[in-house]
Parts: sequence; structure tokens; C-alpha cells
Amino acid sequence: MWIKIFFIPLVFCCYCDKIQNSNKLNLDIKIADANERCFWLSADSSEVKKISNYFNITFDEIDQYGGVLIYFKLGNNLLTLANYSNSSNLIFHTISIEKNVYLTKKENVYLGIKKINEDGSDILWISNSRDHLFNDNQVKAIKIPPENQCIDREKLKRIYEDRKRELGDGPEPNHYIGIGQGFHSINRDSVIMRDAPSMQGRVVQTLRRGQTVAVIDHASQEMRIDPFGTSHWLKIRLENHKVGYIFGTFVQWKEDFPPGYKIED
Repeated sequence: MWIKIFFIPLVFCCYCDKIQNSNKLNLDIKIADANERCFWLSADSSEVKKISNYFNITFDEIDQYGGVLIYFKLGNNLLTLANYSNSSNLIFHTISIEKNVYLTKKENVYLGIKKINEDGSDILWISNSRDHLFNDNQVKAIKIPPENQCIDREKLKRIYEDRKRELGDGPEPNHYIGIGQGFHSINRDSVIMRDAPSMQGRVVQTLRRGQTVAVIDHASQEMRIDPFGTSHWLKIRLENHKVGYIFGTFVQWKEDFPPGYKIED
């Protein structure tokens, strides 16, 4: 009788311990996920070269010309890097050397997180020098919104294939692919159309990824806007006839205007 009384509480306590341990494991997983921060970079050719040198990785010819995506996931003492040239994600071990500044153990690459965007979102700065980490000429990746997938290999493939088609037989001498008149599709989420070709222009409308726009003109001078790369400001028209401006790295060519298409209303 005493054995039975003693055995029942013992089994119950063991069961409670399993529940507690299971809850603790789930909590640890949630904390780990919460600590991960994800960034993407629409890299130009110079940024691809820097990333290649910093991390001692190889990019193929299409990636080397720029205009493709590179993903970075930082958390749990690891940096995960993903691009299309490498079929598997690349893992680098990191240590924290001060608040929001990390160092890869083997490669000695510095990673810093700092807010500079007009919307206050985090930017990941990447450099081989701690003293120059937050200089404007360093590689910078923008934080991915939490509702988006952290590393989207299907998106990597889609943008890579679009870029490959645009390059055709080879890049232009300055490694920049001109954007001509025609229908283009928006290549990322939440692109802001402005009333002037400037980051200070008033917001006219927010565009969604995959939305078709008519590019009717572009600025004669190309410029660089970090972390989006180098391109021209484009004058576009929407299906609702609104006209405004977006930066050229936000579109992918879709098709020419049909014969007789009226550029200006």
C-alpha cells in the first residue's frame, strides 16, 4: 500500500518536470528566434567584391556584376550569409565586442547595427576595420521587415534570373544596365513613389512587389543611394494615372510599350 502511494506522486512529479523542461525548451527557442535579425543588400559590383574579399567566398559572373540580393542573418553567435551563387547558406561564427558590434572569429570582419533610415529601421554595416565600420563608404544592408521571410531562396533565384536576362551577352562598360521606357514590375515590398526625384520628395503612394508600372522617363545622371545601390531616378505612371518617381533599383524590366502607346497624357 505504501509503495503505491509513494509511486503515484513520484510519477506525477516526473511528468511535471517533463512539462517544465518542455516549456523551457520552447521558451529558449522563442528567445533564440527573437534574437535573430535579418538584413538584405541589393549589392553593386564594388559591394560584391568587398563581401567576396571579407568572407573569402566566390561569386559567379552574374553576381559579380551586381544588382542581385545578398541576405544576412545575425544571431546566436552566428552570421548566416546567403546568395544565389552558393547553393547552401554560409555560416560564420561571431563574438560580441560591444553593444551592437560583432566580429567574425576567423575572418575578422566587423558587423555593426545602427539606425540611419528615414523610417528608423536598423542598418547592418560590414567592414574589415573597426575604426571605419560606420563610415559611409562601407557595405550596408537594410533590415528585413519581420513579416517577410528572413532568407528567401526563391526570391534569390527570381532576381538572379531577371538580372541574368537583363545582362544578356554582357554588362555595359560601367556595369550599369540602363532602364528604358516600357513596362516594369516592382521588385520588392513597400516601394515609395514620390512627387520629385529625391528621397526628400513627398510620398505619393506605396507600391507593392509585382505591381506593374510604366517607366516614361529617367534622370540623365545616375546616383548612389545606400543601401539600395546605383541607378537613376525614374519617372513612372501607374494604372490609376498617378505620376511620380522611384529609384531605378526597385524595378525589373517586363515588356516594351505596345505600338502607339502614348508616353505623356
